[in-house]
Amino acid sequence: MALDILIFDARGSNPQGRTRRDTWRKVPFCFVSSRNVNKKIQSKEEDWVAFRDVVYNTAIAYLDQNTHKHQDWFDDKDVDIQKLLDEKLKSFRSLQQDTTFASKKAAYYSIKSKVQEKLTEMQDSWLSRKADEIQKYTDSNNSKRFYDALKTIYGPQSSGTSPLLSAGRSTLLTEKNAILKRWAEHFNNILNRPSSINAEAIDQMLQVAINTSMTEPPKDQSMMFSALLSDAFCDDEETSFKVRYRTDGRLYNLRRLQAKTKVEEYSVRYFLFADDCAVNTPTEAQTQQSMNSFSTACRNFSLTISTKNTEELHQPAPQKTYTEPTSTAEGKILKAVDKFT
Repeated sequence: MALDILIFDARGSNPQGRTRRDTWRKVPFCFVSSRNVNKKIQSKEEDWVAFRDVVYNTAIAYLDQNTHKHQDWFDDKDVDIQKLLDEKLKSFRSLQQDTTFASKKAAYYSIKSKVQEKLTEMQDSWLSRKADEIQKYTDSNNSKRFYDALKTIYGPQSSGTSPLLSAGRSTLLTEKNAILKRWAEHFNNILNRPSSINAEAIDQMLQVAINTSMTEPPKDQSMMFSALLSDAFCDDEETSFKVRYRTDGRLYNLRRLQAKTKVEEYSVRYFLFADDCAVNTPTEAQTQQSMNSFSTACRNFSLTISTKNTEELHQPAPQKTYTEPTSTAEGKILKAVDKFT
């Protein structure tokens, strides 16, 4: 990469008539060409390391580092503290190389105690000086410097808890305990809403063993719709569509297919599609009976049937006359169609 971008100082005007060239000469380069960093760089990793170092060192030299607003007792003793910690770390590494030497263990615990003692002395000394400084401001009735000194030690303090309206929106709560109770009441009303589902419908649901082979858990909407269909058609064998079939018994026994016995019968009540459900019945009267059962189940689960999107398709038997169906749902006649869309 070959970046040749320069940054110049353009924060103020140029009253003395100096050119821009004279101005940016005073500011160090923020980005330089990688050709000038290291001509022996071969890999991309070395190229980026050199580029990173130039950018970081230039930013530190020109922009400086951001410092915190408040003071800490160890800020004034960073160098001394680092020397003590380095000495303790050196003794600890020596002990880790061979933990059986009693002299190394004694030396480590000795330096550890020394570090704790010195750090405590530094902290006490710093706090004592700050206390004397604050006391001096108090004696001189200099409240501004007094609070400024406290702020430099402890940092900015939070303004406290924001007030909150009560449930009836008539009282402004300012006390912390009252605000906490109001938040608890608010989330309790949201997360623990009373159920409007008929308890008898839940008790009558068929209990099925868990299928452990399924990797993804079903969605709440799918589980509720499955329970609704089970509640609607659990005891409705008459309105189902019967399918009779034979099998060869998995033995390629063709004579078994010709026999009048060994007939299996399966009841088909509904077909599930991506987001639709088609209820199947042999006669129009049974269609109305199924719709009544489905409407009752929807009321038990606090659901509403969209009569606008519910359609009815009548397929007469061969050589039979077509008559338009007149089944109803929730007191409204369903729309008759010749095909589902």
